[in-house]
Amino acid sequence: MQVLKRHTAEVEGMLVRTCAGAFAVLTRIRAIAAVAGGVSKVHPNHRPFSLVDPDISFPYVEHQKVSMGVDFVVALVAPAILIALIALIFIPGISQSKQMSRSQTWRLKLWEWNVGWMGLALSCAVTALFVESLKNLVGKPRPDLISRCDPDLANASNFVLAGVNDRISEGTLVSWTICRQTDLAILNDGFESFPISFAGLFYFALYLCSKFAVRIPYLLGYPPSPPQEAFSTPPHRSDQEKDDVTPQNTTIPEEAFRNGAAAPPTYLLVLPLIPICVALYISSTRYSDFKHHGFDIIAGSAIGLVIAWLSFRMYHVPVERSAGWAWRPRSAQKAFGIGVGIVGYVDCNDRRKKTDDPEVGLNTNGTGNAATPPGN
Repeated sequence: MQVLKRHTAEVEGMLVRTCAGAFAVLTRIRAIAAVAGGVSKVHPNHRPFSLVDPDISFPYVEHQKVSMGVDFVVALVAPAILIALIALIFIPGISQSKQMSRSQTWRLKLWEWNVGWMGLALSCAVTALFVESLKNLVGKPRPDLISRCDPDLANASNFVLAGVNDRISEGTLVSWTICRQTDLAILNDGFESFPISFAGLFYFALYLCSKFAVRIPYLLGYPPSPPQEAFSTPPHRSDQEKDDVTPQNTTIPEEAFRNGAAAPPTYLLVLPLIPICVALYISSTRYSDFKHHGFDIIAGSAIGLVIAWLSFRMYHVPVERSAGWAWRPRSAQKAFGIGVGIVGYVDCNDRRKKTDDPEVGLNTNGTGNAATPPGN
C-alpha cells in the first residue's frame, strides 16, 4: 500500500511539473501569436495597381470552399489532438514499454506530448507572425481586388499615380483611394495576398515521419564489418603480394552496405502524405477562389517548410537519425539560459539516478536514442 501511495505521488508530481513547464513555454509561444494577431489588425500597405490588370480582375468570392474556421481546425486543432493521442497510445513502443516501469512510461509519454505540442505551437505562432507581417509590409493586391474595390472610373484621372493621366491604360497606376468600397475590412484584405503558409501541417508531417520511422534508408555511422571471406584478398600473402593489392580488392562489398538499412513499409508513407495533401488542397482552394496568386502559394509553402523544419528540429532528433524520440529536457541549472563559453543546455555532469530516467533500460544505439521507433 505504501509503495502504491509513493508511486501515485510520483506520478502526480510528474504531472504537475510537466504541466507547469508546458504552460510556461506555451505562454511564451502564445505571446508570439498575440503579437501576430496584433500585426494582423494593422492596415496593410496599399500598393498602386492598374485598373486593366487581368491578374487582379477576378470575381470576388464571398464564401470560400474552406473557411478560415475550418482552416484553423485542420491546421492546428486536429494535429494537436492527434499528437496527444500518439503520445499516449504509441509512446513508448510495445517492445520498449516492457522494459520500463509505469512511472518511467508516464514520464516519457508526458514529455513527448509536451514537446510535440510546443513544436506545433511554435511553428504556427512564428508562421502567423511572419505571414501577417509580410502581408502588411508588401501590400500585394489579391486576384479579386478590382471586384472588391469598385473603382470610381468616372474620375479615374484624379487618382493616377504613374503613367498617362488622361486615360486608363495598362501602364497607368492608380491609388487605392479610387475604391468606393465602404467596408474597409474587405478592402484592406484585398491588399494581403502575399504570402500564404501551412507550417502546422508540414510540422505534423515531420512529426509522423519521426514517430512511425518513415524515412529514407540511412546508415548510421560506419557500415558493419563484413565477414573475412567477403574480402577478395587472401588472409596470408607475401609482402610483395600485399603491395600488389589494388584498392578494389580491399573495399567493403556492396552487401555490407545493403544489409545496414531497409525501406519502411509502403503503407506508412500514407501517414505524412495526409497532412501534406490537406495543405495542397487548401492551397488549391485559395487559388481557385481567387484569394492568392500562384507565386504567393509557392513562396508561402517555402516559408512554411523552413519554419516547420526549424520548429521540429528545435525539439526533436533529426528524422533520419532518430528512433522517434524528442530531445531531453534542459538541465535544471541551464533552464533559463547559458553564458558565453558554455556549450549546450545539457549538463554533462548531470548524472540522474536510474529510477528518474524514463529511458533507462531501453535498447539504445549508443547515441541515447532507442534502437526501435516508439510505434513498435
